[in-house]
Amino acid sequence: MIPGQSQLASIHAGAAVALSRIASGDAKTNKPRGTKTKRRIQTVYLEGLLEPDYLRFVRQQLIAATKNDAIESVLILANSPGGFVQGCQETAEIVRRLTFTKRTTVVAEGYLCSAAYHVLSGATRIIASPSTIVGSCGVIAVMVDDAKAFEAAGVRVIPIASAPAKSRGLAGVAVSEEDIFAVRKSVEESRRAFQKDLRLGSRMTSLQRENAFESGEAHYAVEAKKLGFIDEVALTEDAVAKIFSSATETFEHLTGAAAVEKMDDIICEKAGVESPELAPESTVERIEKQYHELFAQAQA
Repeated sequence: MIPGQSQLASIHAGAAVALSRIASGDAKTNKPRGTKTKRRIQTVYLEGLLEPDYLRFVRQQLIAATKNDAIESVLILANSPGGFVQGCQETAEIVRRLTFTKRTTVVAEGYLCSAAYHVLSGATRIIASPSTIVGSCGVIAVMVDDAKAFEAAGVRVIPIASAPAKSRGLAGVAVSEEDIFAVRKSVEESRRAFQKDLRLGSRMTSLQRENAFESGEAHYAVEAKKLGFIDEVALTEDAVAKIFSSATETFEHLTGAAAVEKMDDIICEKAGVESPELAPESTVERIEKQYHELFAQAQA
């Protein structure tokens, strides 16, 4: 739930200002948008505050794309400051599975922070527009102890529960050190899950991941690229146009050395390296699966 009064919220702290606007009602939460399919590319949207039900809806779209042989690649248009912990690990896993068989490109404009970055970090490629804010890796939980305010108003809250934890976060109930310890433990568990998914996404180095979580900072796209968060900075319009134009490219005519050369070019482009030998092994394996027909032609 969104922080408010004495309610406890365990959420990814995306762009804090944007999340606080949503929490206070100054900004609207997202409404699920259906997918669009064009030129063998399926477009999926990830927008606004990421709530569990919304992420379930997104997973359903991604799973459908995985099972659809007519779909060759998936474009995810993202603009989200973050959201709830619940549903992030599951969605990140579905995104990773999707990349095994489909080219999955994220194009972000606005925000790609915290929970949003968590769930999309395993995509084949992440592109962000210049002014997009990226990062804010970490987790936050908020507890408000308003017991004294209730007391001053002449209200006494008496929780009758089977265990102390059952009344944790209730309005008017004092927050104990045990409560703080328990919630901090949950935050750390969620942080470890976030770190694990970033590692599996194989985009950032171990040092880059460590720095991202130690600082919790968000960055504009150019700096985010330098720090390993994203692969490319481009205008949304240019990135999307390039993706759709590449959908018409076929490789049936390539064999032998020509197929090998094309495969090497794709690996260099997708991995952002000058030579295929410099690309991480996990990245090469993922690209080979996505371009399995071309790879087979290169091996022939």
